[in-house]
Amino acid sequence: MSRIYDDELDAFVETTAPSRSDTETSRRWLRDRVSQIGCDLFDPLARQFGVKDDKSPRTFADVLARLTSGKFTIPEEKKNRESYDPLNWVEWRDPSIKKDEAGFKLAEAALETAKVQTLDSINVLDPEKGLSAIQALQSWKYVAPAATA
Repeated sequence: MSRIYDDELDAFVETTAPSRSDTETSRRWLRDRVSQIGCDLFDPLARQFGVKDDKSPRTFADVLARLTSGKFTIPEEKKNRESYDPLNWVEWRDPSIKKDEAGFKLAEAALETAKVQTLDSINVLDPEKGLSAIQALQSWKYVAPAATA
């Protein structure tokens, strides 16, 4: 319930919003979960294709460990650039994982398709089946399309 000012009556009036059914409340919650699961799946996917760095080291011991193990890259254009903090140029990711922007765009599109299919299920099926669609999305893994010759 809320209060609004009515110009014609020159007074505040109480208003009530239409109540939501349990089904709609469940669907709203499930739709919010799709958004959160999509975010949870996005970062590992971006790291898989080398378009997002790993988490930066937090202590100097972590920095030394990462540097000595070779789990970093420095872009060519920044290797000879002067800086007060040369570690700013370090990309904290495994150099064995090459950046693959094209592959990532395909994977991102596949993730978006999976999210849309899940949302479709939530919106047209009963909430129990929507929950099953959510659970399937949680275990989603990208599978690259087979190369055609």
